[in-house]
Amino acid sequence: PKDGPYQVIISIPEEGENPQDHITNHWIDGGLRDTTIIASPKMPGDSKTWTDVEGLTAVMLTLRDVSETYAIDFDRVFLGGRVRGGESAVAIANMFPSRFAGAFSWAGDAGEGIPPENLKHMPIFISGGGARATDFVERAKAAGVESITLDPSGGESEIIGWMGSVKRNSYPDSFS
Repeated sequence: PKDGPYQVIISIPEEGENPQDHITNHWIDGGLRDTTIIASPKMPGDSKTWTDVEGLTAVMLTLRDVSETYAIDFDRVFLGGRVRGGESAVAIANMFPSRFAGAFSWAGDAGEGIPPENLKHMPIFISGGGARATDFVERAKAAGVESITLDPSGGESEIIGWMGSVKRNSYPDSFS
């Protein structure tokens, strides 16, 4: 593109939601759609497997397909989703913290069972989270991780604003 490579959002749909419907129904900001590639993987039928090999494969193949087709900014690739999709996105981002600029959980209670220590260089945005998300933020702060934002009422515009302030640090000063 004439203005440089595109930002990318890999957005995992809610359980049982068609990926195309997910994008059409939830990513409605016209300005975002003009400047960002939004892709939604077809996840396995059972959401309990979304952080296992089948789900990881769906997410990473989607990223590969997008990167092979379009000029993308690898420092502005975000992983997120709604409800169970968002919870899975945060868990997957924790497994691959060098791959994504940030991860978000929209209308989900992300963080259960995720060790926050791996996210020192990975900004996380959680909207609509409950007790599990609050516990995750508290565990992260205790571990010295300050990159997690909890916004219980956040929606599309808050996520877009957050993404505008985040960029992947390809060369962090330290790995601690």
